[in-house]
Amino acid sequence: MNVKGMTYPIIEGRDEKQVYWIEQGESVQIGQTYETIRLEKTAHQSILVREQELVSEKIGNRTIRLMIDAEDYAPLEFVEYQDGVQTVYASYGGDEVVITRGNEQSVLPIRTKSVDLFSIELLLRILPLAVDSTLSFSGFSAVS
Repeated sequence: MNVKGMTYPIIEGRDEKQVYWIEQGESVQIGQTYETIRLEKTAHQSILVREQELVSEKIGNRTIRLMIDAEDYAPLEFVEYQDGVQTVYASYGGDEVVITRGNEQSVLPIRTKSVDLFSIELLLRILPLAVDSTLSFSGFSAVS
């Protein structure tokens, strides 16, 4: 997906959502998510940081941090924690992603410009979508 040069309003903020598990028609609240979106600037680039924390006694606590380039939404870094322990770290660069899980590291090629699947929610919030508009992109998940 190439959206370079197009500007969309980035609204920094924090929100909270209740998380429900639906099983056999019954809905039970199992936790809460806290999400923060902020813009960080370095000398050479603007970076969108999306952090989401799930707090749940039932399924465990999970925190995800994603950093994407604020100009073209290319993924830069993805980190996942389960109950405070880092489980996945992914570093995107050029046409590959380096994924670390524990002591194992793998390098995977990415043939086309891709977005990290965790950023899709963020992109849907900020892109100026209209009725009958179409947007296509390649997605990549560092978790799966």
